Amino acid sequence: DPNYLTADNNLIFGPYFDSYPRQEVDNTAGIIKVSGYSPKDLSPLTSATSFFSVSFQAKKKGSGNVVVDFQAGKTNLSTLVERGTSKNILGVVGNEKIVIE
Repeated sequence: DPNYLTADNNLIFGPYFDSYPRQEVDNTAGIIKVSGYSPKDLSPLTSATSFFSVSFQAKKKGSGNVVVDFQAGKTNLSTLVERGTSKNILGVVGNEKIVIE
């Protein structure tokens, strides 16, 4: 929510992908876009991993949301694409309500 948060432009990328060609932080619109591809290890994931992280600065007191644009099966929003089929296999995402005091 750009009314309450400003994202740090220095995104921190996890160890899973070799390449992160899209790294956009638009604090005016409140949108962060990241694309990662070419896994370093072609084995299927068997545990949680971090794709990227971002730090936020509070702008004012209040409450808002951090939302991940996601619709099951869509490939133009948040996705986790299966190698070989190009199918979006991302099942669910979590959004977060924030309270700034």
